[in-house]
Amino acid sequence: VLDLLTKIVERLNFSDTATQTVLLASLPKGWDPPFVGIQPLIVKGLTHPITEQQATKLLSAITLMPADAIFDPTPNRLVLNMVGLLPHLCYRLDQGKAATEARRAEKIMEVCERTNYNRLAKIFSRYAKDYYTNLDAFLTEFHKSFADAFLPRFAEEFLLFCVQVLERGPPRYNRVVLVLLHSIIPHIDLNTTEMQGIRLFPVLSSFLECDLWQEALAVLDVAVHMS
Repeated sequence: VLDLLTKIVERLNFSDTATQTVLLASLPKGWDPPFVGIQPLIVKGLTHPITEQQATKLLSAITLMPADAIFDPTPNRLVLNMVGLLPHLCYRLDQGKAATEARRAEKIMEVCERTNYNRLAKIFSRYAKDYYTNLDAFLTEFHKSFADAFLPRFAEEFLLFCVQVLERGPPRYNRVVLVLLHSIIPHIDLNTTEMQGIRLFPVLSSFLECDLWQEALAVLDVAVHMS
């Protein structure tokens, strides 16, 4: 599926209204569940080690593309794109290689500027300029601005994605996703019905017997206080 989507994105001009019309008209009618855009399909690829690299490349490729009706007709498009790319951006920063991800960060910055999320735009602009010396410095600025912009409205989507990455995604992302959760969970009410349906505690507990036990324990401690 990702191979096909990559070819479509690379070859078609999504700024052309005629192209958008033809693509929308060609979608099968009566899908169950209904078609919710290409982006959610790409994000699913981020939670599997085999498809993650291609999905990351493809997700970044569509960040600035128009045609919301094709990519994601819901209000989730920006936040899902940002959250989907966060594990990769955080991992590269944690490895001291944030400079290689400048263009990806710039794209998110541009969308944030268009949608008046100015504090987030500034943060991703700084990321693109290699301003942050480590992951903690980035998250110290990021967590409050992200929470103010998108929580609690998109708390379920954020938490579910992070848990899925920890549960079955690329192992190299485990540490940065745990650190990311530690910074964001204090802004989330874990007592809601939606939150309680997510396997947060079992997944975190599974890390207590590996070398990431300290990071997992820190997240569990915060989560317990928020539940």
